[in-house]
Amino acid sequence: MIELVTSKLHGFKSQMRRELAWRLPGNRCRYDCELMKLPVMQVFARPVLNNRLVDDFQLQSIAMAPSDGALETWFDEDEQQFGLEVRRSRFIERNQSVRSFIKRDEEGFFLHYDSVLLAEDAPAGFGAVAFFRAAQAAKAMGLTRVVLDAVGGAGYKMGIEGGWWREYNGYYSWPRFGFDAEITPSTRERLKETSFDQTATRLLDLIEWSADWWKHHGAGGPMVFDLKPGSRSWHTLSTYLRQRKLLR
Repeated sequence: MIELVTSKLHGFKSQMRRELAWRLPGNRCRYDCELMKLPVMQVFARPVLNNRLVDDFQLQSIAMAPSDGALETWFDEDEQQFGLEVRRSRFIERNQSVRSFIKRDEEGFFLHYDSVLLAEDAPAGFGAVAFFRAAQAAKAMGLTRVVLDAVGGAGYKMGIEGGWWREYNGYYSWPRFGFDAEITPSTRERLKETSFDQTATRLLDLIEWSADWWKHHGAGGPMVFDLKPGSRSWHTLSTYLRQRKLLR
């Protein structure tokens, strides 16, 4: 069960810590200026996680909310989950949103991205930076992992025989950001005639072998980012950001 509090909490200390941390060498990112200031906020209640009240800046970060957007939160009593939705930003596809949920299971609190639809003309790398800041905030809040259903690609993993109705690239982008999954039998069948190590079991093994192969032959499905310090997910994400000069 998620505890809720209706009091306001702007989070000036969180704001100061974030502004200082984001300016440190090795932690400065391109596009931080688009994520620094709070968006329009409609927060009717906020969760208490691990005995700590979540403030506005933490909500903004985990929601991947650009400063020019509008962030709304709510609590779903039936599903016992705390929802966040970002709309009306030039970085988000028109009439779409970035929607996420804080949930809890036997492993603890975790973040679930239900929909992340960035604008087609969003600058290259913006999504990676926004997620990096979201993952940092989620880790600081004591969340255990981030989960999502990546979409796009061949479609076979989710049983979509005709493929996707549009060209989503989540199946390709999220693993390069550090999201992992078990290699499915369908994928393994397609790998039989390649030089890939057939004893490897993880999607990140495949991405390290050939992200290009995955781009052309991969497909969407459930994926997980491990928020534990030093995880393979963190290593993959930081490597991606540095290689593209998004993290300095």
